[in-house]
Amino acid sequence: MLISILVITMGIILCIALESFLSTLFSFSVIIIVALILVEKWDTSKWIVVISLSSIFVDVILHRCLGITLLSISLSILVLNILFLVMPKKQLILSYIPYFFALLLFYIIIQIFSPLLLDGILGYFSLEIFIQSVIKSLVSTLLIFLINILTDRIRTEKIISI
Repeated sequence: MLISILVITMGIILCIALESFLSTLFSFSVIIIVALILVEKWDTSKWIVVISLSSIFVDVILHRCLGITLLSISLSILVLNILFLVMPKKQLILSYIPYFFALLLFYIIIQIFSPLLLDGILGYFSLEIFIQSVIKSLVSTLLIFLINILTDRIRTEKIISI
């Protein structure tokens, strides 16, 4: 139990460090990737505690309004679960389409609602920002795909073809 708590704490610290570095460099979010990967692998109570703490720390470090990351993650998970009702979950490529839309929603919500909660002004949204969000969502979906293949390969210890 103590080792589990230590590993989770170190994981949160690593996630926050990567989030800070990558959001400053590429405006790319690591916490949503971790949240989407762990939502099916962990029990709900542990997942909620870890994601809540991580998102609060990320909001403080990135000078966002408290709770905007948690709100964005929650809405993205809701959309992901709704899309998994329509799309197949166990298909190799088709199961990552809901991940793409959930990530796209996350990046759009962060872009629009951060200025709204901080200044009371709706955020600026253009075609350029939408294209950037689509590219970030594609990269994030690809990372989730590769991480899932890697974890499946480690668990089963057999070669999984891409």
